[in-house]
Amino acid sequence: MNRKIIRLLVAAAVLILALTACLPGKGVKGADQEAVLAYVDPITDRVLDGIESGDFTLFSQDFNEQMMEVSTEESFQQLRDLLSTKVGTYQSREVSSVREVDGTMLVIYTAVYSNAKQVVIQISVTGSEPHQVAGLYFTSPELRK
Repeated sequence: MNRKIIRLLVAAAVLILALTACLPGKGVKGADQEAVLAYVDPITDRVLDGIESGDFTLFSQDFNEQMMEVSTEESFQQLRDLLSTKVGTYQSREVSSVREVDGTMLVIYTAVYSNAKQVVIQISVTGSEPHQVAGLYFTSPELRK
């Protein structure tokens, strides 16, 4: 690997650690984190699978009322186009952090896409049943270009 790539990866790792430390709410670890991921991971899978397959119904099936109000098929298509153009296709993800913020679980994943090795996905899911998506954000240097 050349030095530029190594420096970029180190800088990105430091940035993620710094951002995680500054996040609101309380960190969730151990068995509590596993319990949160037991319901958030399948929701995240449906959201990402919906994006990749172009299925708005699958993408939005777990959205709460406020998310449904701001999510249209047009905005969904714009998100799909942005992601496919800038970062490519979804490959994999790892959990970076799980936090509890006012009864909502904020799960931050670091995802790998075909054209971007580090896309941060933040998904907020209500902590009480039915677990519903209350927020969804994608960030990466490639998305800012």
